Amino acid sequence: MKLKSACIFVIISSFLWILNEFFWLFNGFYEGWLNFDEWKSIMNVILRFLMFFPPLALIFLSFSLLGTQTLKSHEASNQSIQSSNNTPSVSLGGWLITFLILCIPIVGIVMLFVWSYGNSNPIHPSKKTWAQAMLVWLLILTVLYGLFVMIMLSAYNYRY
Repeated sequence: MKLKSACIFVIISSFLWILNEFFWLFNGFYEGWLNFDEWKSIMNVILRFLMFFPPLALIFLSFSLLGTQTLKSHEASNQSIQSSNNTPSVSLGGWLITFLILCIPIVGIVMLFVWSYGNSNPIHPSKKTWAQAMLVWLLILTVLYGLFVMIMLSAYNYRY
């Protein structure tokens, strides 16, 4: 299976996973088995929200792999331009370490800002652009989650 096909498959299945999580979250609030009355129910709500992170991580990984795939295809078609530019590409190990650093809760976000806007250490241009795109996606998802939580809390306050 080609990398592009696999990435598209992972993106589509991750979106379906997210839609499934939204269904169960709304269904739980509608039927009353997810609520904010008991400690156990609050933990169920928190766990249900945490289930959004694995498909989002898969979507980010797939988009970054698609980006590197298109970068490789552009590099292959533009051999003369690459020969004049002597910056080596980021290796697989470099990307694995990058994703490992992003898994650390606060350090990951700080490192995204360092990679995006830091000038003290020369950073690979593709990693800098990728970090800026990740910050934009993080902002978009934070706003969407904030709106979703406000809607859910207002629906809860309206019902009770």
